[in-house]
Amino acid sequence: MKSILFAGLFILSFQSLFSQFDIGMSVDDFLYLLKFKHKNSKSMDPYGTKGISFEYELKWKESKLTNVILNYKNSILIDLKAKSDVIINYGIEDNLIEEITFTYLDLPKKYIERLFDQRYMDRKIYGFYFSEDYKFFRVVFESNDGYGAITLSKAEWPYLGRYMLDDIRKLQEKYKKGHQEE
Repeated sequence: MKSILFAGLFILSFQSLFSQFDIGMSVDDFLYLLKFKHKNSKSMDPYGTKGISFEYELKWKESKLTNVILNYKNSILIDLKAKSDVIINYGIEDNLIEEITFTYLDLPKKYIERLFDQRYMDRKIYGFYFSEDYKFFRVVFESNDGYGAITLSKAEWPYLGRYMLDDIRKLQEKYKKGHQEE
């Protein structure tokens, strides 16, 4: 019973770590949360549960922060129904998180594509997997090292071509109109 509770807390805390770092977040807020999470990942909570341990690296170019790379070992991935080592690369531009790439060291591209095809089948357009509101999209690809990977980006120029962007804006408006009453 204790191990089931621990596994549940582990999974919930892993999910909450990802969900707190979003595209559009300022670098200052991101680094503050990251340092807080990293510090707490090394200590026990009041219930004796250790945080999810990870390491991170800051990448700089011409005195500007360009990437923050997080490395997790043996992570339980609910959405992908798997366990894998994960590298998360936060691409930074103009002091904001612009793009997030997840590289799964134990999962092939085909496995991720199969799950995404099932989950996003009604929102898959030209190989892009869109969020329900069409504001974000994911691309599944094979990394240079041969691992399965996903990049999350905003559905905007220059990520999407002009003609495709026009179609996506129409879908965003349609979604917005359908959800205004809620």
